Amino acid sequence: MKRLISVCLLAGLLLAACADAGVETPDQDAGEYTVYFAAAQNGKGLREALMAEPVAYAAGSDSVALALAALTAEPETPGASSVLSDGLAVEAYALENGQLSLRLPAAYERLSAYDRTLTAAALVLTLCQLDGVEAVTLYVADKVQMRSMTARDFMLYDQEADPYERQVTLYFTDSGGRYLYGDGYTFTTSADMALEAYVMEELIRGPKDASFVSALPPDTAVNRIYIDENICYVDLSAAFFENCPGTVLGERMAVYAVVNSLTGLTGIDAVQFLKDGEMPDKLLYLPMNAPIDRNDRTIRDGSGSLTDASIYLWAESAGKLAEIPVLLEPAEGVNVRVQEFSALQILNALIDCKDELGYSNLISADFTLNSLKLENGVCILDFSGAFFTMSADDSADAVQGFLQAAAASLTSISGINGFRVLVEGKRRLLDGEAPSGIYYPDTKLLLE
Repeated sequence: MKRLISVCLLAGLLLAACADAGVETPDQDAGEYTVYFAAAQNGKGLREALMAEPVAYAAGSDSVALALAALTAEPETPGASSVLSDGLAVEAYALENGQLSLRLPAAYERLSAYDRTLTAAALVLTLCQLDGVEAVTLYVADKVQMRSMTARDFMLYDQEADPYERQVTLYFTDSGGRYLYGDGYTFTTSADMALEAYVMEELIRGPKDASFVSALPPDTAVNRIYIDENICYVDLSAAFFENCPGTVLGERMAVYAVVNSLTGLTGIDAVQFLKDGEMPDKLLYLPMNAPIDRNDRTIRDGSGSLTDASIYLWAESAGKLAEIPVLLEPAEGVNVRVQEFSALQILNALIDCKDELGYSNLISADFTLNSLKLENGVCILDFSGAFFTMSADDSADAVQGFLQAAAASLTSISGINGFRVLVEGKRRLLDGEAPSGIYYPDTKLLLE
């Protein structure tokens, strides 16, 4: 049923709005538009959480004020409610060059992240229908809450509106939580919703394949998602940051499930995370104050025959060693040869490993492992001469850092307890060695 909003309902809003100098008041011909309200039964996504009602307006109406009044009014649908109730009425607005700025009361900041997103979605989806309104920015006092939002920023769409199919790969983890696994999805998309929004909605919803689990923390919600100069900005609720697993592996899975899924889309080179509109400094150990590139080392092809192993890199923000999963060729042969082969692969993987976001490898490009053999659970390592010139700035710290990383990595192999070091075939005494000459890992340096 269509409704005609009376002039009386506009009075309070118009008084506040006209207090701002230079406010544009676009008029429209008679017609109708859709106003969005909170649904009686909130679902998991915005499609289920919002409902719409058509509203008629008269020719010559101030369309912004009329729409704001309609958003404030009680909806006709039983159980539905205005998102601007409970002290959330817009205090003032200004429209300039297609950008509509709304000033909301302080009560908006006290809403949950989900309710802030719901309120913003109802405002933007309603107001961006108006002639002359291209985007909406929300303020509380002078603080920007959400900037330049359009209808495409929110996960609401009609599959019958210009549908087309898109095939994408989304990444989930498994019960082990060490790697991401790609799962193919076919989306029937429409012009009302950007593909990156579909991706985030499905990542939050979780995998269809029962052998996978979602890597995202509980109660994660998307406030806004948009692309600017090939960077995808993902504004997430505080729940993503506060409920993130408190482990190196859990953090890697959560971050790269998002990054690897989105960078698989055409036109997205990296992902910038935001926390309720603000740029965070870091999550647990991963810095988040700059765009994050794709990391294919977090992905495992479930059909492969590679062996799961671990190397250790230095977590820059914690000053401790973090376990990084790696995939190696399976070892064959008698038991001692299997251990030697595994140790050789792990040492070479550590030496060849490039730094990745948040984690450092202290090895120089010229450093090599000449040989390795196993004697009674102890690896005898013969390194090249570049071993002692790994860092021009602080070679002693670099060498010790590598030795701790090597000790942690090697002793992750069953049956290996420590190692001795030769350099170009000659014995060298190292700081931290036991009297026996065997170098052992320092377990106090290992992160969970």
